Amino acid sequence: MELFFTINNIADILGVSIHTVNTWVNKGTLVLEKGENGQVGFYAHQLMGIPQVETMINSNWEEESKVALSLLSRNYSYPTGTKQKHN
Repeated sequence: MELFFTINNIADILGVSIHTVNTWVNKGTLVLEKGENGQVGFYAHQLMGIPQVETMINSNWEEESKVALSLLSRNYSYPTGTKQKHN
């Protein structure tokens, strides 16, 4: 299954607004596809000319995201001695 990115994903990755991504779609710079789950967005092969996307796809970002989520789900001790739970 090929990686699929929503408009929100691409806006976040590129550090631009959703409006900017939609403008690129309206100008034909990017072409929307319908994903297997019915969402509208872009398949990885469509985005391979964008350096930020290529770097992310060619890295081990999936594994890194699992580690980050794992860290966020732990309890953290703060200097005051209190603990806060992150859901």
